[in-house]
Amino acid sequence: MVELLEIYQLAQKMNNLLKDKRISDIDILQPRCTNLSVREWNRKTRGVLVKEVYHKGIWICIALSNDKTILISLGLGGDLSYFTSLGQIKKKHHVCLVVDDEEGFTIKFWCFGKFLLSSNADLEKEISLKDIGEHLWNRRVGLGYIEIPKDKCKVKKDEL
Repeated sequence: MVELLEIYQLAQKMNNLLKDKRISDIDILQPRCTNLSVREWNRKTRGVLVKEVYHKGIWICIALSNDKTILISLGLGGDLSYFTSLGQIKKKHHVCLVVDDEEGFTIKFWCFGKFLLSSNADLEKEISLKDIGEHLWNRRVGLGYIEIPKDKCKVKKDEL
């Protein structure tokens, strides 16, 4: 299973590579991993700008400029490979997303992977994401956010 730290690092790298680029094509060779047909994917995402890539739990979320979000779960594992030209596309993959007509990434799921599209309004209702809370690495969450009852916490003077 993919670890949280790996997803965090992948999302950061994907954000650096994909942010402010337009989706030109999506190809899905494994229809069981998604919630839309290839035609629907391309109709809803072609020409749309990638605003940000972030993670929520072990999900990679690609926020789009049309108020939709692509959700990626590698399930029990997978290979996510970035390419800079169409000639570098791996032959065996389940999903291929191309941005700016030349670069993008492919995903080959090992088991139970998901590649979903959700509107931002329905994102809070998405069954896989709705119960995931804020992550402690999130800058909005800090020590002031965590409340520890005084009677449960003892600090030695030497540790201050």
